[in-house]
Amino acid sequence: VVSLLVSITLLPTLYRIYYRKSSGAVKKADYPFYFRWYERGLKFVLRNQLLTASVVLLMIAATVVLYMWLPVSRFPEISRDETVLHIEWNEPVTLEENNTRITRLLEVISTRPEYIIEEAGRQQYLLNSSSEAGTSENNLFIKCASPKELEKLVEELSGYLKKNFSNADFTFSETENLFNLAFGKTEAPMVIKLAHFNPGSENYLAELASIQQKIEQKGDKVTSKIVTRNLILLETDPEKLLLYQVDNNNLYREIKSAFNVNTVFTINDNNMYIPVNVSTSYKSVYEIIQNIFIVNKNNERIPLSGLVKVSSGHDLKTIVAGKESEYFPVMVEIEPSEFKQTAGDIKNIAASNENFDVTFSGSILSNKGMLMELMVIVGVSLLLLYFILAAQFESFVLPLIVLVEVPVNLFGVFLFLKLFGAGINIMSAIGIIVMAGVVINDSILKIDTINKLYESGNSLLRSIFEAGRRRLKPILMTSLTTILATAPFIFQKGMGAELQKPLALAIIGGMITGTLVSLFVIPMLYYLLKKGNASNSKL
Repeated sequence: VVSLLVSITLLPTLYRIYYRKSSGAVKKADYPFYFRWYERGLKFVLRNQLLTASVVLLMIAATVVLYMWLPVSRFPEISRDETVLHIEWNEPVTLEENNTRITRLLEVISTRPEYIIEEAGRQQYLLNSSSEAGTSENNLFIKCASPKELEKLVEELSGYLKKNFSNADFTFSETENLFNLAFGKTEAPMVIKLAHFNPGSENYLAELASIQQKIEQKGDKVTSKIVTRNLILLETDPEKLLLYQVDNNNLYREIKSAFNVNTVFTINDNNMYIPVNVSTSYKSVYEIIQNIFIVNKNNERIPLSGLVKVSSGHDLKTIVAGKESEYFPVMVEIEPSEFKQTAGDIKNIAASNENFDVTFSGSILSNKGMLMELMVIVGVSLLLLYFILAAQFESFVLPLIVLVEVPVNLFGVFLFLKLFGAGINIMSAIGIIVMAGVVINDSILKIDTINKLYESGNSLLRSIFEAGRRRLKPILMTSLTTILATAPFIFQKGMGAELQKPLALAIIGGMITGTLVSLFVIPMLYYLLKKGNASNSKL
């Protein structure tokens, strides 16, 4: 249908072109109606140069304002109807209590998901290479009918857990898919890395909890908690081992067997070594120690309780290590504009304790780094383009006319991104590069045509208008085909379309603005540059 419409539209134009070639005469009345509109517009621009320059400057200023308003992210935001809720109750609970809490949680929510998959406690996946969960952990895979219902359900679950289990640490994460596996999951806006100079000290946890409490009192939205675990330390008495003639290796083997950590064999899965252990029923540590006997070299049974000393402790459940050292991450939900103030407040809090060093990471910093890299790439590209055009036009000034188009075109890009709720990301940056290549090429050919006509002896104004007539159809056809080819991505749904939507918006917005600039502003700038050397002409 589109091809048929284009053919019907172009038939009169093709006929007129053929008629002109056969007759050998080209009259002004033979040009299509849009040629007359274009000439009227070009005359208006050349007569009102101050007004046109003011509009261009306003567009550049609006580009800066829109750039500050637009959100910056690594990838476009994708609507999701499923999530994974990980709960760490942060207290010693049995598997039965864990399941009871989840059952009560699912009963009180009013927004009903399509289905839920629950994994409570330790899982028996043979080839699971992830960290082993304990009885106090629970993973819920939740799928809803729509992204809006999922958002309501997440708010409801978060409110219930905060109200009834204030010590619990829970996170909503993205489900595993090909996109996340290829590019990684999204991280928190701000991650505070608290590194202790002596992590093994006795007051480490107390000092860490004090700093996190001060951060929460500042009003920042802290989304992570300190998750700890109870430790039981078994220390052997060397003197008693010699007295009762107990072999240390035999003692170690019996303790491993008693605590069900005997490895039968290992599985090599893609360079990952996964141990397979013998497991029996669970018993308390003190019950095991009281009922286990060790056979010494004289075949005498020695009670384990007389050979070891039991002590308890408290430590972090997980340890995170970076390039510098071990650190404890604190996740904070803030806006990019609040990062500088928040970072300064947290540095002041950490400075009160000389044992801690604080560094920052998160999506805000990574997005800023990505944006700086893109700006450097674009700057280098424009610099190379300038030298190429300077060599082609044999002028250092004419390339500047072409490069002026870039900041003006960004106004259309940012305006479309803002109107359709998108932001600056990798996909929109690719769209900007594609758009700039197409539109700048139109301007280069326009200036080249004007140059050739002007150097062949035509007047300045005649060269501008004749080049405009010659390049009008190619510019319009290039712009229309590019815009129509990318327009469907704006209205489609799904992960692929949502990823390509910012790219399409950047191309369409830039092409609309760039076409107008190529047709009207570029000729005006060329006229201002050359009018001093040209004879006076009236429009």
